[in-house]
Amino acid sequence: MEVSTLQDLLRDPTKKHIVDTRESVAPHQLAYDRPSPKLFPFLRKHFKLDSYVPQSNRFVVYDAYFSA
Repeated sequence: MEVSTLQDLLRDPTKKHIVDTRESVAPHQLAYDRPSPKLFPFLRKHFKLDSYVPQSNRFVVYDAYFSA
C-alpha cells in the first residue's frame, strides 16, 4: 500500500490532517521517500516524531516504526 503526504500543504500549520486517517495508518508507521526539510519539523511538532534512521536510498524511517 502506498500512502502519500502532500508536503506542499505544510506551509500552513493548520493542515495536520494531511495524513489521511481513512487509511488507518499512523505517521510513525510510514517510510518517507526524500522528505522535504519542512516535513521534519511538521512531524516533530504534530506527531512527536524526532528520532529516525536515514536510509541509503533517501527514505526516512522513524524509530517508532520499529516499536509499533
